[in-house]
Amino acid sequence: RHLAPQISATQAMKFVASVACFAALAAAQTAPEIQGTTEVFPASNSTLYTYEGTTGPDLWHTLDPEWEICQSGQQQSPININPASAVEGRNVAIQFDYSPAPITISNNGKTLVFGGLDGNSISIEGRVFNLINIHFHATSEHTISQGSFPAEMHFVHQDADGALAVVGVMIREGAENAAFGNADRLKQLLPDKKGLMYSFDQTMALPGLLPNNRNYYHYMGSLTTPPCSENVAWHVMINSITMSPDQVRVLIPALQKLQYASSLGGTNRPVQPLAGRTVYTGQSPDGIPEAPATEPADPPAAPIPAATGTVTLAAITGEETEFDYSADGEKGPANWGSVTPICGTGRKQSPIDIVPLDVETGVITPIELDYADSYPVTVTNTGKGLLFPNTNGGTATIANRTLNLLQFHIHSLSEHTFQGGYYPMEIHFVHQDANDANQLAVLGVMIQEGEANPAFPDVNVLKQMLPTAKDTTHAFTAAIDYLDLMPADQTFFHYEGSLTTPPCSENVLWHVFEQPVTMSREQINAFLDVLQNVKYASEEGYTHRPVQPLFGRTVYKGYPADAAPTVQPTIPPTAVEVVNGDVMLEPSSNSTKYNYRADKGPDVWHTLAPEWDICMSGTEQSPIDIVTSDVASGVNTPIMMDYAPAPVSAVNKGSTLLLNFPATNTMAIGDRNFTLIQCHLHTTSEHTVNGASFPIEIHFVHADANSNLAVLGVMVQEGAASPVFPDIDRLNQIFPDQNGVVHETEELIQFEGLFPQDRSYYHYFGSLTTPPCAENVMWHVFREPITMSKEQLSVLLMKLNNLADASELGMSNRPVMPLGERTVYLGQNPEGLRTGNTEPPAAGSPAPEKTAGNLVFNLPKEGPTFNYTDLDWADITPEWDICASGQEQSPINIVHSNSVAGQAPQLTFSYTPTPLNIENNGKSLTLKGFDGNTMEIDGTTYDLVNIHMHHNSEHLFNGGAFPLEIHFVHADADGNLAVIGVMVEEGAANTAIPGDLKTFAQVFPGTKYVDYEFPTISIDMTKWLPAARSFYHYMGSLTTPPCSENVKWHVMQNPITMSRDQMSILLSAFKALDTASEFG
Repeated sequence: RHLAPQISATQAMKFVASVACFAALAAAQTAPEIQGTTEVFPASNSTLYTYEGTTGPDLWHTLDPEWEICQSGQQQSPININPASAVEGRNVAIQFDYSPAPITISNNGKTLVFGGLDGNSISIEGRVFNLINIHFHATSEHTISQGSFPAEMHFVHQDADGALAVVGVMIREGAENAAFGNADRLKQLLPDKKGLMYSFDQTMALPGLLPNNRNYYHYMGSLTTPPCSENVAWHVMINSITMSPDQVRVLIPALQKLQYASSLGGTNRPVQPLAGRTVYTGQSPDGIPEAPATEPADPPAAPIPAATGTVTLAAITGEETEFDYSADGEKGPANWGSVTPICGTGRKQSPIDIVPLDVETGVITPIELDYADSYPVTVTNTGKGLLFPNTNGGTATIANRTLNLLQFHIHSLSEHTFQGGYYPMEIHFVHQDANDANQLAVLGVMIQEGEANPAFPDVNVLKQMLPTAKDTTHAFTAAIDYLDLMPADQTFFHYEGSLTTPPCSENVLWHVFEQPVTMSREQINAFLDVLQNVKYASEEGYTHRPVQPLFGRTVYKGYPADAAPTVQPTIPPTAVEVVNGDVMLEPSSNSTKYNYRADKGPDVWHTLAPEWDICMSGTEQSPIDIVTSDVASGVNTPIMMDYAPAPVSAVNKGSTLLLNFPATNTMAIGDRNFTLIQCHLHTTSEHTVNGASFPIEIHFVHADANSNLAVLGVMVQEGAASPVFPDIDRLNQIFPDQNGVVHETEELIQFEGLFPQDRSYYHYFGSLTTPPCAENVMWHVFREPITMSKEQLSVLLMKLNNLADASELGMSNRPVMPLGERTVYLGQNPEGLRTGNTEPPAAGSPAPEKTAGNLVFNLPKEGPTFNYTDLDWADITPEWDICASGQEQSPINIVHSNSVAGQAPQLTFSYTPTPLNIENNGKSLTLKGFDGNTMEIDGTTYDLVNIHMHHNSEHLFNGGAFPLEIHFVHADADGNLAVIGVMVEEGAANTAIPGDLKTFAQVFPGTKYVDYEFPTISIDMTKWLPAARSFYHYMGSLTTPPCSENVKWHVMQNPITMSRDQMSILLSAFKALDTASEFG
């Protein structure tokens, strides 16, 4: 339950006050040039940082030598501001010279940035600081008395000498803020993709973003993102501003979904040590220091020249020659030989018709694209097409050849055809060899109608940006992420060819992607409206050259073997050993062969052997498409893994890459035990989620004593590197390249690292995904993927794509099969796992709830119910009218300056370690079974009834919340209640529950009315109490219906800590609660 109007359900968002860290000053903002060492934003091509993992705040200092101060600095920001410790400073008002402005809003992946603020400034003791940008963090970066707010705005200012002054404004829920407009309007204006910029079509009243009372806390600190420069005069407003619940429901999710936010949606850097600094209320005695004097920065390196030698950018675009696309004209494609002879006589001309049956299988070679996240773009109407020149760097690396990106341009129709068929458009990304200026490489991308392409999010803006007159150039208002114009599957056809316009030079290595990218019909029409009307288009409006003869050239899928890079394995091959026992996982080595190609592929597996008929006739076949909206709630039974690091044998079976493990690794689901047999890989993923695939899926195959199989499916996506394979070269050596070869490893593989931290899973009954397709598999597909780096994925995908039995496209996955009448559960099937021919036991009834005397702490399941989305509890039943009419309701906002010094009765806790018994009642996670544990206050003994938790904290400290609050509920013999409230913040790991995260993650049930009992795991409740036990006391109520006003509240002044990992697990559990708000 949350306060009104100060705070309500909306502040119960993924409130990662201590578990996350967020962006600060935006790279996408067009700020004035920064002088001296004042670098507000890292350069757009500088080192990437994020808010989690190896590029997160804890490791920012390792990412760039110039960012070392992020760890070593003594004046880092943000900080925790303790009002009681703030020193009274000089009463200096900040003069805000803000006026309504037609602002822009940019999404740079790390924050949302307001730009277009020229002419706005502040003045502090006569010093003028110009407003550069306004941006947001969620949750707040600064904390007040260790409590956080849902969001914090930073108004970044800079004076003429480069000194920075930042005004921090906290945002809480309350009255609607007129400056933002209503929630629907705000939603339209917040860009949801990195690189997008939207413009307000009316002015924003900037003063409305500031509190009316502008008193402030002041201290000297730093930027809160790299490079963490310590030259910032911070002015954090004591008073917050409000946004309505609807406005908050728009702003906070927009911040949580930023590309570089943490996995929990956190967008703030954790607080930093104060390190002896003084925080003032008002200005410091010495005022704001001047900007430090510095040496001038080195001039930027000269850009790579577009071309040298005989290849020029003009030649590539055809600007040096006069030609057109007329079908029968003197300067049309049929007569280009008269313009440049090789256009008519060359034997390596482009484009060509690509016939898949004639394509030679080469080595699937990855293309490593090293483009910046986004580029500012100009587009020119050349009269022959649309040209997007590139002066921003960016390379493609193919087969150890580094290629500089020069430009891209668009043709209509496609120039290359596939078995004679055209696409509406084709994009050519033109690159030049870094070591040979005369060697070009072009990436050809086909465009087909489908989903809108995020590179051009606003069709109306796109139409305005495309120039319709020859020799006209327009600059896009928003940067473009070139990777949005590349297909996810970068399998390509390769051949040696030429430029497709005069001078038709035959020095081009062509790479035509097999898979197209999509644009919406509106996007395609925007381009075609211009392309079909360029000056030199054909009579039909086309700007493409007809296909040219191959003249004996070979088209490869991938690179020819002698041109592809190779890595020699250092592990000696050994003979394959057949290890399978009684569990028939796949056909024996002398049985019928299958593959993933057309001749013996999935569509005909049922015809290859009589016993494989079930591959077609079966009703419980795998894999399936998991449609999350159709998933039923199951029982959240944890999967208990007992895996130990071990050496493995890696096998190339022709159809997959397989790891064999020692038969000592087990896992348990409920009371069922399974032994790990092996794991293997598929590409792309066999299971899909809402129709979407992942690059790789790993299957961990287990069997019980009766040969029943349980398979754990783990999806793999690109992201942070997997710690299981830290050495890329070693990863390449572990997995054999040739069919039938085994590599034995000597080092121990920590393969439990191949599972996600969040172990929630989808469960259904299915089959093996390869012949014999036996339907005896209990599938558990983890909801969250794991990540591997681009380099790790490239190694594995290259090996999988080249498996002897892979499809023509390099795939080794069976298509999804019909679900039929089966049900997919989030969690375990309520009827339990199958046990061969034995009927599963009937589902048991939930255990009765405990009560103490006449007190009911959890509502009967059959009675009225409530949730945290609709807080009008008094309207649900007359018995709960006191929730609205009561005069002693809880929780409250505890304002330290308003608290009255009282007596100091001692709280005496007689707690002993107790076996863990935890219940999910849909509204909280509740620990029970504390008979014999008591607390004494002034001679009165109270029995501990239960312990439960809330996210965010229910009580506020000076308006700020904590990520978690723990309630210790006690009752005396007469039924009077005394509740201890303990706040939780991020810090050292808490040892109340055993410290290993595997156990920690498995004790919290994720299904409503599920009760877990762990007789071998004890909880030491004293570890959930702070060492210093001074408290705030008041008379209040239960914070959930029936809201009875008979509670003596004792809210501890000091919080306890949990580690970031512990906090992440708990917050994930709260998000899944049945009655939680949309923010968890």
